[in-house]
Amino acid sequence: MLGEAQNEYFLIGGNNLLNLFVFEHTSLYIIHVLYFLFYLSYVVVFPGIYALKWYLLYDNVLLFVY
Repeated sequence: MLGEAQNEYFLIGGNNLLNLFVFEHTSLYIIHVLYFLFYLSYVVVFPGIYALKWYLLYDNVLLFVY
């Protein structure tokens, strides 16, 4: 009963400093992880697609020439 009440209080964002601290740091951690994943996808995936597109284009040009 007390745990459920504390959990509801935590979800509302009550005055419990520890819960607020944990919640804020968890959300910051999630934001940092999402930002890192987005940055990693931006660094790896977009140049990969760009290089693959130019490789296929170059391959088609060579295929067309020869």
